[in-house]
Amino acid sequence: MIVGMILACMNPIDVTSCTIVFYDKKQFATMDECTTHMTDFAKYAAVNYGLFSKPYCHQVINQSI
Repeated sequence: MIVGMILACMNPIDVTSCTIVFYDKKQFATMDECTTHMTDFAKYAAVNYGLFSKPYCHQVINQSI
């Protein structure tokens, strides 16, 4: 399973203005699918909310509680 997220910042030179936003609407089957979707999501956040954003995808393995 691959999960997507973006690092979203209000100010690109102030790390305290940043937060990680997980994309919880979908989990991805391939890294390419995640990268494409999360790049679009980061662009959406930048255009519509004025955030400086960078997309990330991570593979989750051996998840247990």
